[in-house]
Amino acid sequence: MLPFDFSNAPEGRVYAVIPLPAAPADAAGILLSFDAPVPSGPVRAVSVHLHSGDGWLSADLPVENAHGDVRLPFASFGSPEGTPGPAEKADIARVSLWARAPSGTGAVTVSAAFVTRAPVAILRTGSDNLSTLCSDRCARILDRLGVPHDILSAPGSLDGVRVLVLPHSRNLPSETVSALRDFTRNGGALIVFYSASHTLARAVGLPAGTWEGSDTGWRSMALSDTGRRIPHNTENLICPPPSPSGKVLATWVDASGAATDKPAAVLGPHGAWFAHIPPRAFPAACDLFATILRSFGVDIPPQAGGARGAAPSFSAGIPPQAGGSGGAAPPVVVENGQGARGEASPRPLSTLPAGFLRGAWASAPTPVPGLDTLFASEMPSTPDADSPAVHFWYQCLHNEDDTWLDPANPSVRRRVVRAALSALKRGAAGIHLDYIRTSSGVEATPERTQAVTELVREVSKAVREKFPEAVVSAAVFPSPSEAASVNQDWPAWIREGLVDFVTPMIYNDDPDLFRIRLEACLAVAPASALVPGIGTGADESQTDLPAVREELAATVSAGCRGVSFFKLDDALLDMLPLL
Repeated sequence: MLPFDFSNAPEGRVYAVIPLPAAPADAAGILLSFDAPVPSGPVRAVSVHLHSGDGWLSADLPVENAHGDVRLPFASFGSPEGTPGPAEKADIARVSLWARAPSGTGAVTVSAAFVTRAPVAILRTGSDNLSTLCSDRCARILDRLGVPHDILSAPGSLDGVRVLVLPHSRNLPSETVSALRDFTRNGGALIVFYSASHTLARAVGLPAGTWEGSDTGWRSMALSDTGRRIPHNTENLICPPPSPSGKVLATWVDASGAATDKPAAVLGPHGAWFAHIPPRAFPAACDLFATILRSFGVDIPPQAGGARGAAPSFSAGIPPQAGGSGGAAPPVVVENGQGARGEASPRPLSTLPAGFLRGAWASAPTPVPGLDTLFASEMPSTPDADSPAVHFWYQCLHNEDDTWLDPANPSVRRRVVRAALSALKRGAAGIHLDYIRTSSGVEATPERTQAVTELVREVSKAVREKFPEAVVSAAVFPSPSEAASVNQDWPAWIREGLVDFVTPMIYNDDPDLFRIRLEACLAVAPASALVPGIGTGADESQTDLPAVREELAATVSAGCRGVSFFKLDDALLDMLPLL
């Protein structure tokens, strides 16, 4: 049992010390088992330290992942303190909970043990941002499928591994390439992403492709068997050419939404080949991975999808080509609160309460059946009566080059006010303020919080004076405590009437955790001022249809003003007719 009372934790941390037995010879990582989800309200992070030799190794665990069984491969432990020995020689595991705010109490039970080699492994070949991104995307897909996996920094011994995933293959040492070739010769399967290597292609049993680019690019992969689409924008591809030994599992969709015959994923005799980097863990991407893994003898748990146990098919309930076929959807298998399975009938968006805002964040203001509001970064050239209400989506204090602006700078404030008024002059129905906060790396202080609030106040005053019918809203961090950590006092904005509503970005695949964060918002603001964001296509979550229905129902039950989906892409377009 790990009780926590952060009011008595001077370092903002509580921890449990768990003795570990001697690791078996084939140990590959640490398995943590939580009896319940670690609450994200009072807890901002979880860390795990292993004591080995004369020091410690550590790994961070996102709090939203701290539930059920969590596998931490040895390769995920780093940041040595002292002179530690190898992770597999650890004799103590220390699990720490870090406070989000200097208060909050609760308890969670956690155990730790060594685990042996999993049937699937990810080979992380670098520490740069792209290598980490690619590895993390593959890990997230495998996590959603419920497939145990290890993360390796070098091939080493691959005994027991059936499928090795190579998310990023640039500048591989020759000895690594040779080891991967030998792995497939010995019966293993290799999944390769965005590579022009002839040696790796031969190892998979497919011909190598060559680079091709497009000024307009491609926006999705479409599964060959169902037509389900995986949003994935790129202007660069390395597609394997047609081959008798290859089976095309997915093809590319161009920027206009038209299907092409360009292969996006191909199954070969000894693995699979993707024409670009790994996709995010959209439901259709999980289905695609499941098809590949099953082809090489990897079992997919029947209740795949992590702690909640989503349906075996992550696109469950979405018929082929649902986005364009119309018509009623069949009942969908979902999970009830006790973990049993049952049927839930769709609740179309058209039957939601009168006045319930149905929105989405979008790059361009494209009319979409089922939505009445778009938070768009572009304005329509000629709005018409059938178009949704367009609220200009403006990144206030964050630049495209990832630099941040000072909210206390008068010139910055004037720029934001000018942008808001300019959009309203061009016909916007409202202003939607995004990145209206400081960077996560900046200390939260009363002065900085007041500077952000004063910027919101100036925008609101200018809009109310010149466009009294316009709506002022803001995208905000999903709980008051998280928002406070980035100097974003949005409850005060609501109390003062500076904004008409906020859209808390409650991006989470787990409806239970969604409800917890929604309740935290409702504790400090009226439901009429909340339009929760559901992450159907966010970096943090790619929520599937059953979970979206549950989160939408929770929003309606709470009496919220509406809901907004992040973001408008092919996955959401497929889903909307079934909501």
